[in-house]
Parts: sequence; structure tokens; C-alpha cells
Amino acid sequence: MPTPIDAFIITALTLSLITPYVLYPLLVRLVPRARQRSSGSTPGPLPSVSVLIPAHNEAERIAQKIENVLALDYPANRLEVLVASDGSDDATAAIARRYENKGVKVFELKVRRGKLGALTHLLEQTRGEVTMFTDVGAMLPANALVELVGELNDPAVGVAVARYVAQGEGGASEASEAAYWGRETSLKQLEAERDMLLGAHGACYVMRRHLVLTVPIDTIHDDFVWPMLARERGARVVYRPDIVVVDEAPKRLSTVFERTARMAHGNMQMLVRYRRLLSPARGRLALSLVGHKLFKTLGPVWIGALAVFVNVRAITYEGFVPLALSGDLLLLVAMGGAALGWDGASLPRPLAVAAHGLVAQLACAAGMGRYLLRLEGTRWRRPPENQVLKLTRPAQPPRSVRILKRTLDVVGAGIGLLLASPAMLLAALAIRISSPGPVIYRQERLALDLEGRAHPFVMWKFRSMRVDAEADGRPVWAEERDPRITRVGAFLRKTRLDELPQLFQVLRGEMSLVGPRPERPTIADELAIQLPGYDDRLMPCKPGITGWAQIHTGYDTCLDSVREKLLFDFTYNAHLYDLRSYVAMELRVVTRTVSVMIFGRGAR
Repeated sequence: MPTPIDAFIITALTLSLITPYVLYPLLVRLVPRARQRSSGSTPGPLPSVSVLIPAHNEAERIAQKIENVLALDYPANRLEVLVASDGSDDATAAIARRYENKGVKVFELKVRRGKLGALTHLLEQTRGEVTMFTDVGAMLPANALVELVGELNDPAVGVAVARYVAQGEGGASEASEAAYWGRETSLKQLEAERDMLLGAHGACYVMRRHLVLTVPIDTIHDDFVWPMLARERGARVVYRPDIVVVDEAPKRLSTVFERTARMAHGNMQMLVRYRRLLSPARGRLALSLVGHKLFKTLGPVWIGALAVFVNVRAITYEGFVPLALSGDLLLLVAMGGAALGWDGASLPRPLAVAAHGLVAQLACAAGMGRYLLRLEGTRWRRPPENQVLKLTRPAQPPRSVRILKRTLDVVGAGIGLLLASPAMLLAALAIRISSPGPVIYRQERLALDLEGRAHPFVMWKFRSMRVDAEADGRPVWAEERDPRITRVGAFLRKTRLDELPQLFQVLRGEMSLVGPRPERPTIADELAIQLPGYDDRLMPCKPGITGWAQIHTGYDTCLDSVREKLLFDFTYNAHLYDLRSYVAMELRVVTRTVSVMIFGRGAR
């Protein structure tokens, strides 16, 4: 027979599950409304505005978007439009340049940086007092900009957000999407009335330029983090549900799954990175973050705990058996549908909405797993049904090669750390004694996935140069007998011991033992222009600590040395498509690397 403890556990987990959808909105209604301030209709001088449009392979829609922005009711002399073509290999940049005679500025990024990377590049070029962020697919009403900017007449307001509406052809997925955004709109309005609104939607929002802070380049939810940080600094975030921005709704539940998984990954990243904002001392800000984001993101945890409890109790009490069987069946159906990419189009709308909810919970679980396992695959991209161009990329190595390569990475890195730990300790002590500054040098490098999407990461090395080696912040080529290299650093570079900290990154899955060497994003952009195919070398595998190029050449000193390395990298990549050929090449690289380290045939 169920006990009071059973009832308490089931009730607690159920309440946790429904908190963001039922309990939190009720709680928000109990919070006193914020004091009403001046509205957007208050007259005032119009500030200069920079409209930022990041785009990747949007040749089909970029012209429509630019024309939509140029048609906004805002003085042309107070408006600048900036477009970033983020690693596009279609006609996106060329089409955008047709509007340069109308003042549109186009920046073509040869290497894919991701949405935030593109926006960061554009932010460096802006001159406006106010920044508008908008997506290519979002169509803005003519009065959107002047109304949103009008809200900034109140000096307490830092961000103004438009209402997002997803429209489609009326299918099951579109109905589910409409139900989701309808609920979000109501909740955002409640939060805004009580000065609890934290985030925006990338489709359209405006911010005072000085409130747009620098955030880590791997940030997924820039459209939530930037307004949230502005709110933390005391600026209000206002919501204008009457300014409706329309975008195309996803047509398949599989697209919903991928988008929701990315959102959950971003939520986990944000909640951990800005956990200081969860403190009760933050008041309304913390309440919004906990109720709207934390409990929603942890939905799979509540469901999982509930499923485990019910199934365990079903073993000892048969009254739980029907509940356990029905719940298990429901989860299996949802998991199967998500795995098969089922679109739910054949279901009645009420069932499609329920299926949308189940798929969303499974996607949240996948997103949490991606964050905890530090997996890739969270970069923005267009839904597959909207993808008009099939990119030409190097073929993916066979599954057998990929599995074996990862296995060798984990085993090799583990053994390497055990054997190298004494040398790493001595190196750290020598660096600390010989020159001021940190022992570990951290530098952003660029990796690419099989679809050419940029994946910046921070690479670790033992510091081998003076701390002022790049005092002006600009990348500088290494030189023969480089005066910036310390005496200890010269030995570390010659024996390649400076790379040993990267063994930890191999275990984390950011790098491989063997592979092409990653480069800094700014230099990678320049090299991709000057060396055709440069970015292709990193697609078949992760960046490596050592590689066929590294054991044959020294550190990069000029464009010709990079060109030479490129040929070696392509030679290594060619061996990844046959298991026996790969094993033979991997062994050759590893044994030659040991020889380089022992006999000091490294960089000079």
C-alpha cells in the first residue's frame, strides 16, 4: 500500500516538474507590479542605431531581410546596417553587397565563427548609441525600431524586446510551436510588468550600446545573457507585445528537438557561469532565473527521478505497476519518435502539442548531457527544412576509424599524463623560478566540425615566452631565435614539452593526440583567404597535440611555412578513410614524435 512518504515524493517531483508552467506564473502574479515609468511615446531626440544581422548561407533570404530593415520608419542618417556573412559558401555576401550603395556594410568572415562570433565582429564596427539585434528570418513591422528605441527615452530602460511569433502552414508542429510561444508571451508580459524580465529573443531587440558587455566566445544564449547582465547592472528590460516580429515555425519535431537541446545546453552553461545571480539576495532577478530557467531546464531530472521511483516501487507494490507501465510506454514512444525524426504531422493538434512537450523534455535531457560531457554540436544553424544548399565538405571518416581514434586518445592521454607527470612538475617549477608570470599560457584557438562550423576553444600550453610577448594584443608570427622566448621556454619548445598540458584537453574531448594544429581565429581568417582549402584540414578530425605536419616542420614563422604544413596535414587526413592505413599512419606519427622529443628536433 502506498505510504505517506510515497505520496510526498511523488507530489514534490510533480510540483517541481510543473513549476515553470503553472506554479511560477502564479507566483509572479503575487509579486507587486513595478512603478510605472515613462512610455515609448515620450518625445525625445532619436539616437543613432546600429542594426546587426548575422547570416550563414542565407542567399535565399538576405535580400528580403535587408530591404525589410531599410524600410523601417527611422531616419536614414541615424541608422547603419551591418551584415556579417559567417563562413557562408553561397552568394550571401555577394547579394548583401548589392545594398552597399544604400549604406549597408557587409563583412565576409571566411571561417565559420558561429552567431556570437559574427555578432562580436560586427559590434567592433558599430558607431551607434543603440544596437538592434535581429535574425535574417525575422520580418519587422515598419514601426518596430522607432517604438523600441522610444522606450529608451526612460534613462532607467536599457533593453526593449519585441514579441516573437512563429508562423507556418498550420501543421501539427506549427500548432505546438504556437502554443509554446503563446505561453511564453503571456509569461514575459507578466515578468515585464513586475521588472522581472531578463532575456530577449534574437529575432528582434534593442540595447544601449554601452550595456553590451564582452562575454565568452562560446556563449550560446547571447540574446538572454546580454539583457540579463544589463538587468544585473540596474537597467530595466521592457517588453512590447504590440510590436510583433514574425519568423517561420519549424515544420518537424526533429527540428524542435535539436533547437530545444541547444537551448537546454545554453541554459546549463548560463546557470553555471552566472550562478551568482541565483542568490536569494538578488530578489526578483533570482526569482525569475530560478522559476523560468532553472526549473524548466531541470525538467528531465524531475521526470527521471519520478520514473525511477515509480518503477522501483512497482517491484515491491503492485499498485504502482500500471503507472510504471504507462509511463514507460509513453517515454519509449517519445524517444522513438525523436530518434526517428518523426514530424507528428499525422496527429490531431492536442496530441501533437503533448508530443511536442515530451520531445522537448527529451531534448532538454540531451542538451544537459551535451553540457556535462562537453560535447560539440550546439552552434547555430538553419533548420534542415530551410537549408537550400548542400555544402561540399570533406567526407566523414568511417565510424571504425572515429571510434578507434577516440579510444587511442583516451588511453594514450591517460598513460601520457602518468608518465609525464614528473616532467610536468619540473617544467612548472622551472617556469615559475625563471620568469615572472603564469605557468600555463591560455590562448583561443579554432576548430571546425564536419559542416565547417567554427568551434573556438581555449588551448593550454606551458608558457615559453615573456608575458609581454604580444603586449598590444595583436598576433605575431614566431621568429627564428625569437627574443621573446625565455631560456626555459626554448628548451620546452625544442623538446615539445610545452604541449603536455594539452593531454588534459584530449581527455576532455577538445583535442586529439594526433591531428592538424589549430590556429587563432584572427589568423585563421587571414590564412583561409590566402590559402585555398586551409579550413578543410580541420574538418575530418579534432586538432592535435602532435601531427604529421608538426613532426616535419617547426613553429609557423611565415605564410610559406603554413603552406608547407598544409600539405602534410592533407596527407595525414587522407589516411583517415581506411582503418589499416590510419593505424599505420598513427603509429608513425607517435613514434616520430617521441624521437623529436628525445633528440630535440623541435622548434628552433
